[in-house]
Amino acid sequence: MTGSQQDHRVRHLIALALGLLCILYLFVQAGDVTTYVILLGLSCGGVAVGHQAILRSGPLVWTAIIGLVLSYVGLLMAIGLLVVRLTRTFGS
Repeated sequence: MTGSQQDHRVRHLIALALGLLCILYLFVQAGDVTTYVILLGLSCGGVAVGHQAILRSGPLVWTAIIGLVLSYVGLLMAIGLLVVRLTRTFGS
């Protein structure tokens, strides 16, 4: 195994870890505006790393794909929940 293949595996696993962290953070933290902004930033980072990771071939590319999907789910949830929370905050 060469050094570059090892780097690709690490990238793939980091993408998966960020995707899982996005989903975990969504369910663990309280639901206020700050939480959703942090989740939005975390999800954007996960999406960026996930896109970079799936461009690299390797035996663990499937982990990068799963991490990317989870990051996109976290991103969509963060945007939706942030819009609802801001609407409730400024609408009343």
